[in-house]
This record gives sequence, structure tokens and C-alpha cells, in this order.
Amino acid sequence: MLGQLPSSLTGEWETHGTFCKILFIWKGMEIMRKSFMRNLGLTGLTAALLLTGCAGTSSGNKTQEITDTTITASEAQSQEGSQSALNTSDDASGTDGALSSDTSSEGQNAAASQAASQTSLSDIVTGDQAKDEETYYQVKAEKDAVEIDIENLEASFRIGTISQEDFTSQKADLKTQEDYLDAQEEILEDSLDLAYRKSNPALPEGTAEELFSQKQNLEAKGDELERSEDELELSYRSGDITREDFISKQTELIRQKEELDREEELVERALEKMGYDD
Repeated sequence: MLGQLPSSLTGEWETHGTFCKILFIWKGMEIMRKSFMRNLGLTGLTAALLLTGCAGTSSGNKTQEITDTTITASEAQSQEGSQSALNTSDDASGTDGALSSDTSSEGQNAAASQAASQTSLSDIVTGDQAKDEETYYQVKAEKDAVEIDIENLEASFRIGTISQEDFTSQKADLKTQEDYLDAQEEILEDSLDLAYRKSNPALPEGTAEELFSQKQNLEAKGDELERSEDELELSYRSGDITREDFISKQTELIRQKEELDREEELVERALEKMGYDD
């Protein structure tokens, strides 16, 4: 069973196993010695009684026969004790093997989980631009929710409504979610940006005055969306709305902001083409 352990732990477990075998064998010999001495005393007493009651007979042979029988029983007990020790040692080795198997299983599960995460990230881009955009908006909204969850958790810990152990555990889980969502957002953003550039959207037409007016309107709409987003985040932070409601409404706000940013970018490019540069 030791052969199944990692190479870094084999020496340690071999030493432990050898020590256990020596200990169990020593215990078996100790049991044999005590049994032998106890049986030897009984044998002497039995021989004296026989010699006293059976004078003139060939009692020596009978005494020798009893002694041999007693020694044979002692040896049997010794063998039984030694066998028990060896069986216990084998059981310990089996336990070591089971521990090694459990450790190996945990490592395999962790590797499988990591592989599943990588597969999930690679499959998040479907190639359908409309579907990928919707996923992108939702991922960003979920990430915003996690960030607020972390802030609320830290606030609860500061005022003492949550223990250090619970705070550490819950924050670690939230950070893991945040990192995963961040990776998804980055992959989707790169894919959508590439698709958008390839689409080569047409620049808006009009005079410089019209374009500047359009730009101001877009900026005003952007400011309004920012205020709506701040109010929504405050509502979720204070517990006035559920997490699901927040993500749903935040997804829609993010969609509007992204579309607005692209429109504004096109207007700025049209103005740059006319020679106007911010």
C-alpha cells in the first residue's frame, strides 16, 4: 500500500509502518512472557501435588507431559499474539493506503473542477453576437452585485454582526465568484469588440452643429443612466430589492449605457473626420 503514496511521503509512512510493526511484535512477546511465567508457576504447583500423591510411580514422565502441554499452550498464545500484532499492522497499512487514496481523490477532484472551469470559460462565447451581448450585460450585472455583497459583508464585520471565521469564509467565496465573472467579462468583451470593429458601422451624417447637438444629447442621457444606476445600487445595498431584481434591472441599464457609448463614439469619430477634435 505504501507504493501508492506520493514519493514525498513514502519515506515517512515506511518509517511509521516499521515502528508500528516493532511495537506490535514487542507487545506480543510481552504477552507471551507473562503467559509463560504464569503457566510455569501453575506447572510447578501441579507437579508437586502429583509427586506427593503418586509416590513410587513413574511420575516424572507425567510431569514432563504436563509441562510440555503447558509450554505448547503458551507457544500457541504467543503465536496468536504475534499474528494479532501483524494483522493490526496490516490494518494500519491499509488505513495508510486509504488515506493516500483519499488524498489522491481530492487532487483529482480539484483538477477536474479546474478543467471544468476552463471549459466553461472557453464555451462562453457562442459566436451569436446578440446572444453574447446579452450574456456580457448579465455577467457585468452579476459582478456588480458581487461587489456590493462584499461591501455589505465588510460592513457587517466592522459592526460585529458576523464572526471572523464566517467573514473570512464568505469573503473568499465572493472573491472567487468575482474573479470568475471578471474572466468571463474579459473574454466576452474582447470577442464583442472584435465583432463590432469587423462590422464597420457607418458614421452619422449631418453638419458639425447637428453632430455637436447629438453629442450633447447622448451625454445627457449618459448622466441620467448613471444616476439611475446609483439609485439602483443604493436600493440593493440597503436591502430594498432582491438580488435577482437588482441583476435584472442592472442588466438593462448596462445595455443602454453600452449602446449609448457606441453611439457617442461614432459621433466623435464623425466630428474628428470634419477636423474637430476634443
